[in-house]
Amino acid sequence: ELLTGEPPHMGNSAQQIIMKIVTEDVQPVTELRKTVPPNVAAATAKALEKLPADRFANAAEFAEALTNPAFALPAAAGVAAITIQRAGPWKRIAIGLAALVALLAVITIWALLRSPAEAPKNVSRVTIPMPDGEEVVVTNGPDIAISRDGTRMVYFGPSELDRRLWLRSLDSLHARPLRQTEDARSPVFSPDGEYVAFWQDRSVKVVSTSGSAPEEIVGSESPYCLDWSTDGMLYFGSAGGGISRVSLTGDEPEVLTVPDTSGGELRHTGVYVLPNGAGALFVRWRGRWDNADIAVLDFGTGEVRPLITGFHPKYAESGHLVYVQSDSVLMAAPFDPDRMVVTGPSVALLDGVSTQWDGTAEYTLTRTGSLLYSTASVVQPKPVWVGRNGIEREIDPDWTSRGSYTALSPDDSRLINSNGINIWIKVLDQGPSHQLTFEGNRNVGSVWTPDGQFVTFVSDRAGQWDLWQKRADGSGPVILLHELGVSALPSAWSPDGRWLVFISPWGGSSDIYAIQPEIDSTTIPLVVTEFSERSPTLSPDGRWFAYSSDQSGRFEVYVRPFPNSGDGVWLVSETGGMDPTWAQNGQELFYVNGNQEMVVVDVETSPTFRRLSERVLFSTAEYLSGGIQHNYAVSHDDQRFVMRKQVGAPNIEVMLVLNFFEELKQQVGNGND
Repeated sequence: ELLTGEPPHMGNSAQQIIMKIVTEDVQPVTELRKTVPPNVAAATAKALEKLPADRFANAAEFAEALTNPAFALPAAAGVAAITIQRAGPWKRIAIGLAALVALLAVITIWALLRSPAEAPKNVSRVTIPMPDGEEVVVTNGPDIAISRDGTRMVYFGPSELDRRLWLRSLDSLHARPLRQTEDARSPVFSPDGEYVAFWQDRSVKVVSTSGSAPEEIVGSESPYCLDWSTDGMLYFGSAGGGISRVSLTGDEPEVLTVPDTSGGELRHTGVYVLPNGAGALFVRWRGRWDNADIAVLDFGTGEVRPLITGFHPKYAESGHLVYVQSDSVLMAAPFDPDRMVVTGPSVALLDGVSTQWDGTAEYTLTRTGSLLYSTASVVQPKPVWVGRNGIEREIDPDWTSRGSYTALSPDDSRLINSNGINIWIKVLDQGPSHQLTFEGNRNVGSVWTPDGQFVTFVSDRAGQWDLWQKRADGSGPVILLHELGVSALPSAWSPDGRWLVFISPWGGSSDIYAIQPEIDSTTIPLVVTEFSERSPTLSPDGRWFAYSSDQSGRFEVYVRPFPNSGDGVWLVSETGGMDPTWAQNGQELFYVNGNQEMVVVDVETSPTFRRLSERVLFSTAEYLSGGIQHNYAVSHDDQRFVMRKQVGAPNIEVMLVLNFFEELKQQVGNGND
């Protein structure tokens, strides 16, 4: 090691090093450093022979060889070979066993003597390459997790029509999908790494990493940031709720915390159980990154104590609280897990950790001291006009889209543009843009009223999810249409303006409902199943509605009567389908098929529904489609589409930092002191 800069054998454990010493040859010194004198290289090689009989008899011989320019290995090796040849087989075995026993003794003594003053380990950073078709997909909620021993990762990746969980060993170049995990969220490994818990279809589920089908543990609407404690309990937060825990036997969940709505708390999330079992870290979420704070729950007393401003906390067993600030910076502070208090100032560690609007971040820690995180520079999609022939035209070269949602007004003159927090109205093509909403932490699911005068949306401005409405020109007050109390996304008004169709909840097993806001406060279920129903659209005569559902195992497009949805159902798509939209002429239905193509289907709607011919219009591979909401809009003459073009792709990198705890000690201080 003094000659070349590295030891002759390296490994992750003493056992690995022992096996390499016994079985592997040593690379010649001169191959690593050509300037080493030949006699020194030969003497070093002889000193590293496997059997004692092949090595120097004593230190004096070794010293003489190191200082004798004429010393060469071949002659010495020849003598050793003759000596071994003459020895009997049992003697050679005895020599080998003696060498192995001596080696074990030396390594054990070395470890015992060295461990109290062990030198700091080197901190290494590596990028984990993600092959095409196995990329990390950024969604709402944590998308990546690593096993506690640091050997495997699980993440949210692509599938045919949706997305699913993928499992990858870090010593492998490829991952494999986990069965029946489409549209899953918040994966977390069990303490032994043999299972993965996640949220899907309004429930917490567990799947074996060996490939068995998932099992439901408990039903829960939108659990956030699962954690799996060493005693086998699963902890989670929920939409509009506090932290709960449940055993794998499926008992009723135990509620541990309740949000203080008077203090602006919308939910408790980001739960992380301390390894000593004394309590749990969690986030008191108020709708924005900059006013969320981290608190600790004392299991013994039930007391909740605030700790620090930030979100997505983890405890590093080096004695540190790790978390993220609103500017996507990973932070750390010394933390005493027994007293459950921060004991020193915070230090910024790295910038650019992927964060989501719901207060989650893409990083995780292992018990062995590694950090896994992802970085993402997301490119906002750009709305464009696309004709039936696939020819694309830019809407406004000087306009910067807000990104996540668009809806075209009935007269094609304006476009709703929303980023999930607030809503803007853009005048087409090159007109001005103005902000419509200013209150609340979330204003989502915007749809036009049939006359184009108002925009209907869901907002949390009153402390819960409710239906609101405001004039599109920004004048007048915001009007409360209906108190919902649950997450929902408006999808379409009926042509006569009486019915509003919406889906609830967001994601997972969403269902379709209808309500007459100014006539009847009763919510009418249209399609409520154990499956996921998405993006409903009403026919121009108001007698039919189309939607997508995964009831067959993949998303397909279906049509039902409206509002009497139980009177029949017709399958429209043939090779998978999502995001249906009814043409204004009433005789056509558009949707995106499983081959990423915009399809138009000729239909009859009187006296009953009938599917006729189908044809492909253009490829949608460059455009966003297939979400829970409508990702495109059709012009009033049915000849053009407003599509959201993916300008470039998100640059998502998955990074692994080895011996990260050493970096914590160096930059933040030793938290265990």
